[in-house]
Amino acid sequence: LARRRDVMVARYEDLRDPTRREETLMAMARFLGLCVDAERLRCAFDHADRADTHRPDPAAASTANVSFLDVATAVEAAGEALRERVWDMVGGESWERFDYTRDN
Repeated sequence: LARRRDVMVARYEDLRDPTRREETLMAMARFLGLCVDAERLRCAFDHADRADTHRPDPAAASTANVSFLDVATAVEAAGEALRERVWDMVGGESWERFDYTRDN
């Protein structure tokens, strides 16, 4: 399977490994024909490594005095913000090649 030109095999472990993840994601972008520079990729990982860019942990929220609606609202807001950041980091023209718009 890995020898086929129309298939790329990527290991989840390589995306999680801080020493291999940039190289792995860059290879995936090249395979898909996306133009992503290394600095933009590093910036994306820097954001991903920040705790404030992650969705709230519902298990942790359930032990605090927080309602389900508060958690759901926070998750929705974080998802929208993340979608906007990813769109801007990768560049809209790359997504538009695959018929995506900012709204989907």
